[in-house]
Amino acid sequence: MIPLALSGDRSYNKDTLRRYVQAGNRIIPGTSTVHFDKIAKQRIYESIDTARFSDMKLIKEAYFNLRFKLGRIPKIADFADHGSIDVSRIFSKFKSYHHFLIKIKDKDYDISFTPVQERMLHFISQKLTIGMRARDLIVLQALLDGRDDIINYVSEELYNNYNVDLSEYGRINLINMMTNRFGVQVAQKTFEDSEFIEFSNGKYGISQIFKQALEDNNFKEQVQELVTYGFKQFNEKYKDNIYGNTPFALYEKYTYEQVCLLLEWPQNEVPLNIGGYKFHKETKTYPVFINYHKADDIQDTIKYEDRFENPGLLKAISKNKRTFTSDDVQTAFNADALGVAMHLFVRKNKDDEESKEFYYLGPIHSTGQENAKEISMANGTAAVELEYVLEVPVRDDIYDYIVNG
Repeated sequence: MIPLALSGDRSYNKDTLRRYVQAGNRIIPGTSTVHFDKIAKQRIYESIDTARFSDMKLIKEAYFNLRFKLGRIPKIADFADHGSIDVSRIFSKFKSYHHFLIKIKDKDYDISFTPVQERMLHFISQKLTIGMRARDLIVLQALLDGRDDIINYVSEELYNNYNVDLSEYGRINLINMMTNRFGVQVAQKTFEDSEFIEFSNGKYGISQIFKQALEDNNFKEQVQELVTYGFKQFNEKYKDNIYGNTPFALYEKYTYEQVCLLLEWPQNEVPLNIGGYKFHKETKTYPVFINYHKADDIQDTIKYEDRFENPGLLKAISKNKRTFTSDDVQTAFNADALGVAMHLFVRKNKDDEESKEFYYLGPIHSTGQENAKEISMANGTAAVELEYVLEVPVRDDIYDYIVNG
């Protein structure tokens, strides 16, 4: 409970809670101070590691406390308005708020939906309500409002209200997302029939399956609640924190899938295909993913020693069996000249089953072949150690947590 009390954070995200403990005095307002000695920190970390924040009991307790306080079934917005558990915890555990209410058998909740409607609520709850970007939510709101020619409408909205040009790759990415073609095959099966738009008469409009689903007023009301919540998330967490011309907010956390989506790739890539980085030729984007602390028993072929030299300088190891002449290494060396955007994402604890996200630390730039070196891994496999300058030196509390926490 200590990091929860200090931070006021109700997401129950283990990585976030660990960082609050490491940050110590930095997060306490006013003249108050707090200090944890090494043993106290270790004990708190152990408690966080063993805590079951996705446990049904924790979520039910938070729900019924809020329900008792309000005297009714809470709306989605009520959880944030009354400082209760982050509703995203419910989405990740129970697919959707509707599914949660069915699961706990609240006697006052008697709404039922078709399997198709339930999958659509699941998709919107888990994929879109986080609010990382406005365009997906604009599509849904436009459909709820009965608008037509959706992609062109979204393009105009993004330009007029967000100063964003929707590129051709962005259009394809958005269409694939809203027709359930962005996810890998397993995800497409999970969210089967979650197609919100379809092409007809030369333009994209509402799909027949979504149009039919919206004829149920209870369903339409719940979709509207989710869209409103998503826009609130975007406005509070992302809108004013997007860095430069990137689609990312500095120091926010992203999964592999979310990075692929925001970089406007036509389809998600499974983490195994990305590895530590992946260059996407069409969009000229090159995300670099680093697991800063790795397990001692990790295979020698991938036992890279990525490290910060200081908050503005990073040493990162290539994939194995690479030399200076390898295509991905050459692309990294010459990214600026080639117009390739490289982005850095760092994760503290790869083994945390709940925290699958990476901190976005901004654009990075290779200092060139002259500051790199070809190395041999412990098992003799060739690799390249590259040097990168961070466009924005890592903020003190984040740096301290990643390097020393």
